[in-house]
Amino acid sequence: MKDYDLRSIWICKECRSTFSFRSDVEDHVEKLGHSNINEYDMISGKLLGRE
Repeated sequence: MKDYDLRSIWICKECRSTFSFRSDVEDHVEKLGHSNINEYDMISGKLLGRE
């Protein structure tokens, strides 16, 4: 687990799956090919960027 795992949540815009760990996002992208994933900072509530 990395520090950013405790601060961020990732949401797949293609299937609406949510993730708490970046490794799960990476697995999702690899297995399903979904690449439209947004990262949100849970503390500020801001969109941090796109995967």
